[in-house]
Amino acid sequence: MTKLRRGHMHLMNIGVKYWKATRADLSEAQKAACGYYLSHMDEFVPSGVGVFLHGDNSVGKSYLGAVMCKVAWGLYGYPSFCVTASELKDAWVSDRPVYPEARQTVSERANDVRFLVIDDLGKEYRASSGFAENRFGALIRSRVRDGKVTVITTNFSLNDFEGTYGRSTCELARESMHIINLVDVNHRSAEAYKLLKQVSKFQGVK
Repeated sequence: MTKLRRGHMHLMNIGVKYWKATRADLSEAQKAACGYYLSHMDEFVPSGVGVFLHGDNSVGKSYLGAVMCKVAWGLYGYPSFCVTASELKDAWVSDRPVYPEARQTVSERANDVRFLVIDDLGKEYRASSGFAENRFGALIRSRVRDGKVTVITTNFSLNDFEGTYGRSTCELARESMHIINLVDVNHRSAEAYKLLKQVSKFQGVK
């Protein structure tokens, strides 16, 4: 087991918001959706099997993606990387190093790392040229060919995904990923309500 430190969080490109994210803090719906996968990564990762995790806004898909990254590296020893679709698109246009110690650019790390999470797919800006869609399809194809694991989190259904990124890329996803629909409460609304109640109590408002 690898004890994950601040340097690992940077190398995984996990936002500070998710540094303390753990499997124990997952909701029941999140555990039901991805608990088995998290507990059997030692079987799925060597087989190149990832996850296509889709669902509504604010049900915890990004949180789950961060937990998967941390479990993959911390518990099973598979170097992982989490990148938003927008970051990835920007990297293809004007790349930058991930972190000095990595000595890799964002796109190089996305290609090379054993366990990759592409978060919020579908929210990146897409031009009429189809540049991002083509590069994304090429990335998935390369990773499937090399037996590397890709996890996608998105608001898109599989049909929406096919309509945007093409049938060939969709078939690659079907071939190499578990298709999971995450249905849960709106966690952002729940957290906002909890904070509002705390503030109201502090101010003496009933």
